[in-house]
Amino acid sequence: MRHTTHVVPETVKPYVEYVWSLESGEECTELGFDSFASGTSGLIIQHHRGRSAFTDATTVSGHEICRGALPMCFVFGPLAEPVHTAFAEPFAATGVVFKPYALSMLLKVNAVELADRLIDVQTFSRSSIHDQLVNAGGNVERMALLLRFLEDKARAAAPHDDIVGAGLHLIHRLIQPVRLSEVLRALNVSERQLERRFLRVVGVTPHRYIRLVRFQKAIRRLQGGLFDHLSDLAYDLGYADQAHFIKEFKEMSGQTPTTLVRSVRDWIPEHQRVAGRVESLTQPDGSAASFRG
Repeated sequence: MRHTTHVVPETVKPYVEYVWSLESGEECTELGFDSFASGTSGLIIQHHRGRSAFTDATTVSGHEICRGALPMCFVFGPLAEPVHTAFAEPFAATGVVFKPYALSMLLKVNAVELADRLIDVQTFSRSSIHDQLVNAGGNVERMALLLRFLEDKARAAAPHDDIVGAGLHLIHRLIQPVRLSEVLRALNVSERQLERRFLRVVGVTPHRYIRLVRFQKAIRRLQGGLFDHLSDLAYDLGYADQAHFIKEFKEMSGQTPTTLVRSVRDWIPEHQRVAGRVESLTQPDGSAASFRG
């Protein structure tokens, strides 16, 4: 697998966490990849010689996000549970991961409507951007077209929700996530009001988002070997006990922490390795994927 991260232009930095490209190569022997639960949304272009290479995106509980070939250019919303996506041949893919609030701002959608869903990018553009991206002469041209599309969306973006932005900052600022009650008290809003605004902007409830952030922080700690015992890691991250920690991991990843850390070490993008940086409202959520044969 050849993975590359790309510099995010200043024009889209307020909305884009990172941009990546991935090529499996003709020697690829994997049959699919698993995406863990996350508050991440974004856009992916994938193909193999002009046709879709990804098929049958299904959650671990059996919910079919897409049966058959996935669109070659699609927007995806936050995932509530792990998803397995199959591919039967080599592929090239380019993707953009949005900041938590960017899906609703750039595409002017109610983010919860895209939770656990993917939808063709043509839904959000009257131009021929889909065909242009798929038929681009190479990755450099494809990247330029993609960024131009996002720049156009950024110039016409919906207003920022300051309450949600402040809530995201509070949730991300500490190693041990804050409790929802602390966020509500700091923002001086009701739980119902914050939940409604989070669903519209981020696509998940504040309580769910706190759980997802804690899970992603645990992935980074596991991948970096920053713990002596699972019980210590569970305590540091605010889990009730080790049993709760393991149960949460199985729900979010479909794996135990011990199995997960092996798969994450086998394949983890460089942007994931440095995702622990804290930058006001712009922290990566650390979402990860593992390839399997």
